[in-house]
Amino acid sequence: MVSTLLTDGDVILDVGANIGTHALALASRFPCSPVFAFEPQPLAAMLLAANICLSSKPNCKPMPMACGKLAAIGDVDPAYDDLDWNIGAVSLRDAFLQADKTTQQDNFAYPTLVVPLDACRFPGRVQLIKIDVEGMEDDVIAGAVGLIERDRPVICFEVLTLETMRRCREQLLSRGYELRWLETNAFNDQNFNNNNQNVWALGETSILALPVSDDFRVRFLKRVSGNETDIPRSAYAR
Repeated sequence: MVSTLLTDGDVILDVGANIGTHALALASRFPCSPVFAFEPQPLAAMLLAANICLSSKPNCKPMPMACGKLAAIGDVDPAYDDLDWNIGAVSLRDAFLQADKTTQQDNFAYPTLVVPLDACRFPGRVQLIKIDVEGMEDDVIAGAVGLIERDRPVICFEVLTLETMRRCREQLLSRGYELRWLETNAFNDQNFNNNNQNVWALGETSILALPVSDDFRVRFLKRVSGNETDIPRSAYAR
């Protein structure tokens, strides 16, 4: 769905790229577009860099750093054991808090760079900001106000909590964006391994924000009105 809104050539930002699933797909679909894949979490960032090397996609750029509201360097102590080593579920905010509570004798914390997107220089207009940062989506948007006003990119962000979603909605509505619910199935029955077992209870719930009012390409998606009855059930289940 998102790829139909993009053109080959303008910049793409994947904030919270994990191991590169979306970044590499976008780099392949749009070979003339620089794709900047931001991933601060240590294990995921290493796998992201390895996958980019193996894929031979020179337009995909690994960025081992976090995006936030303000520039900072924080200590990150990912609680991998507590998450059964699901590295995609690490919350950077929780990791920062955990690192603050530990000492050097208790555990090792990774020094991690946090940058606002407004502080970054990109080689052209940014056409897409995809954000999946486990509850810090509003911080990423707050740190990209200048970029958003200048380039008017499509913005797609995950809904992890309704509270965070409302903060993001408020920021984007104030800048003239229209928001639509975007639900995607986590299971692909045409997967490469021909595995017919769907282990995912739910799909992904995201919001697609566009700078153009009533864009005909997304009219089939439900508008994010703020009314509780309009929120997809999958968002509540998270």
